[in-house]
Amino acid sequence: MSSFWKDINSYTQGQKRALIFIWIIIILVVIFNTVHERHLQKETTNPVLDTVLTKIANDKYITKKEIEIIEIKEIFNPNIDTKEIMIEKGVPPKIANNIFKLSTAGKTYRTPEDLKTIYGMTDSIFQIIEPYINIPPTETIQKTEKRITNYRKFNPNTTTSKELIEMGFSEKVTKNIINYRKSGATFENPSDLQKLYSIDSTLYNEILVYIDIPPKEVKLEIKIVELNTSTAQEISKSTNIDLNMAYKIINYRDRLGGFLNYEQLNNIEILTPETIEKITSNTWIDTLQIKKLSLNGVEYKELIRHPYATKEITDKIMRYKKFTEKINSEADLIKNRVVNKQEIKRLRPYISYE
Repeated sequence: MSSFWKDINSYTQGQKRALIFIWIIIILVVIFNTVHERHLQKETTNPVLDTVLTKIANDKYITKKEIEIIEIKEIFNPNIDTKEIMIEKGVPPKIANNIFKLSTAGKTYRTPEDLKTIYGMTDSIFQIIEPYINIPPTETIQKTEKRITNYRKFNPNTTTSKELIEMGFSEKVTKNIINYRKSGATFENPSDLQKLYSIDSTLYNEILVYIDIPPKEVKLEIKIVELNTSTAQEISKSTNIDLNMAYKIINYRDRLGGFLNYEQLNNIEILTPETIEKITSNTWIDTLQIKKLSLNGVEYKELIRHPYATKEITDKIMRYKKFTEKINSEADLIKNRVVNKQEIKRLRPYISYE
């Protein structure tokens, strides 16, 4: 002991203070642990643990209570009963809906255990429902699905459920056909029946020769188009003439300024009488769409393009324009022998004096 104090006295002042500080920390830790074990741990840990356990117990109780509400009233067949019927018999709505969805899609429940795969079906719920599940043996189902005995022509798009049953279709196959139609789908051809899971290849081959789906009526609506404003594609489609021929018509129409009548089509050399007849039968002419050339403002190259303005007529009109301030009317042209009456008659619908 004397050597212990002797050693301490040999320390410097800084070392002595550090040693005292360490002793104080050690003493405080020992005191805290002692108090915590005797008082704090008993007072805090137990209530917290009790709270957690209570919550777990309550959660389990709530789940159990919800399950206890389920009360099945009658035996049900998941292969035949609708969602509404199963709900009426006590099956929880969500479970009934999921059972019916798979059944409609073609699922066949062959044993009660097959319902364990239903989404939302817990072991607790299944234990309640299982005694009320009535599924005929597999053999019975197979025999039922093969009991067509009264074959005759039928249209799956219009045949009623009663008629299908009378023909020998099972209730399951009948229900799937009707539900397919209710969904808004249509059997376009016999092979569409194979989309139903309840109709296998064997059954399909048995009934194939009796499936009678009338072909859809194809209505060809020929749209009558306006000849002075239509495109070449529209004219070709409406009249059923060659597209290149339609472009020839458009080119002549644009040079002319628009058609006044169908007789003008005879000026297009490529058109035969039969083609003109097709155009006449499937188009109409709006003369208000005719575009006029103003003689007082027209350029030489514009006027000479017009089918009714020959080079001679064009040259005379352009020379006359140089000697007069304005061409006022066709009377001026005839009086000054620029054009004759026959020539002005053809040009009249396509010129103006603005």
